[in-house]
Amino acid sequence: MDTTTFQAWRVALYATMTRRAATLMNLLDALLTLPHAKRAIELTLSLAFARRWTSFYDGVQEGHLNRRALRQVYGAYLPSPPGRRLVIVLDASSIFRPLSPTARDRMFVHAANLPAGAKPIGIGWQYSLLVVAPDTPSSWTYVLNCTRIRSGTTPATLGAIQVAAFCSTAPVSPLLLLDRYYGSATFLCDPRVQNCNKLARIQTHRVFYRQPPPPDAHRPGRRPTKGARFQPKDPTTHGEPTRTWSGTDARGRRVTVRAWTDLYFPNHMTHPVTLLECARHDGPDTKADPRVIWLLWDSPDDAPLAEIPDLYARRFSVEHGIRFDKQQLLWDEPRLRTGAFDRWTDLVMMAHNSLALARGFTAGVRLPWESETRPPTPQQVRQALVGIMPTLGTPAPPPQRRGKSPGRAVGAHPHPAKRYPIVRKSPFPPAPAPASAA
Repeated sequence: MDTTTFQAWRVALYATMTRRAATLMNLLDALLTLPHAKRAIELTLSLAFARRWTSFYDGVQEGHLNRRALRQVYGAYLPSPPGRRLVIVLDASSIFRPLSPTARDRMFVHAANLPAGAKPIGIGWQYSLLVVAPDTPSSWTYVLNCTRIRSGTTPATLGAIQVAAFCSTAPVSPLLLLDRYYGSATFLCDPRVQNCNKLARIQTHRVFYRQPPPPDAHRPGRRPTKGARFQPKDPTTHGEPTRTWSGTDARGRRVTVRAWTDLYFPNHMTHPVTLLECARHDGPDTKADPRVIWLLWDSPDDAPLAEIPDLYARRFSVEHGIRFDKQQLLWDEPRLRTGAFDRWTDLVMMAHNSLALARGFTAGVRLPWESETRPPTPQQVRQALVGIMPTLGTPAPPPQRRGKSPGRAVGAHPHPAKRYPIVRKSPFPPAPAPASAA
């Protein structure tokens, strides 16, 4: 990729900004050229931000983006080399706002990586991300869709909509990698996600069934609708695997993959799937890195057993990318209300994808203690853009001086911001009515 294509990408992004476009574009440029900012408001100190610091809040609060056009731009610049498998990942990430009563649509969301004994829930928002996974696990993901999960829906329902929207315009049929939350019949048997192959991790307590036995004329009664039971955590229900492969993964560890085909969810006996037991023979055996995991392959093609261990490891790239967005691009740092934070999220994802595309024409800037042999990281490419962006220019026009603001009108009394309660998806049952006097 050359700088001409990168400039066209920036012009296409600017075209999706329909209100306060120049301010939003300046914020995007500041995200790319101020790699050592610790707070979002510090972006206004960048030379790429041609306005005063108050324009930061003006842009994210009053700005507007055409998100449908933005997703089309993401798809048009999809980095998918010909001849390679297109692997996408669906996951959700939480933004915690326990002390923000003026932010609407807050709910109880999942909190990950907590110390032992802590409750794995928090108060805030949750965003569903659909990204392209790199060839090797890293933070070099490419965001296709990032949407806030509203309180009236679920991550699985919104994820199915995101996958269906991308697959309808994708150049090839992608492979979708999923975490255990999505390894259920609710998501995998949804008609909207049937246009792509799926590899999902499943919980070992789930129950599957084999095909029902053939009809027996000598057996009275109703024909069974389900066959023998199969449960991953119960070895007595497994039987002989259909296929087996043994070898080593990309890290040189011995791995054995066993496959059982033609299994069905209890209420979806017309949707066959394949279960895979991926067992590693050495290395740590912890909760975060177990030696044995169970995967589900949902595709008309046979599962490539030799590729499964390294293929599913690419799913963790989405977590590396989210960590980079939060730690370096300050995704969860500014305390904004719901609509403004959605626009800030769009800017962060634009910056994330801009770095993924800029990787094609810059090798990054490495600090003296950073390795020269490892591939560049997004932060190193971001440091290189500091010297490149001034030569590329910006599609945003310069600000116009307007003089001194008249200030607040005489007699105006602003009202306190509206407070919103925390949305509970499972409301408490109503209190029983008191017994009437006899």
